[in-house]
Amino acid sequence: MIKWAPFATMPQQYETINGFIEDQSKTDKPILDELALRDLNDVLTQKLFYDPPATIKYWENGYYKTIECEIKKFDSEKNKLEIIKDKEKIRMNMDCIVEII
Repeated sequence: MIKWAPFATMPQQYETINGFIEDQSKTDKPILDELALRDLNDVLTQKLFYDPPATIKYWENGYYKTIECEIKKFDSEKNKLEIIKDKEKIRMNMDCIVEII
């Protein structure tokens, strides 16, 4: 216990090291090619008009996340997708969406 006591006096060091470890697991924002964008657009069109419930995989702050929601509308001027999750409206950037199921 006494041997490790000096290291416990610097909590900032632990926070910094944990921050570095967390940053290493982040990924860059994905760039979709034309074929992937076309497929994403086709699925989005189908979900908008025929089957609003969807599972969306998206990128946010270096991590991929998944959300189950209902697609409400697409704003082409702002390139945002309006979805409803637990009766709350959320606007997502289309640039960050990787997949819609």
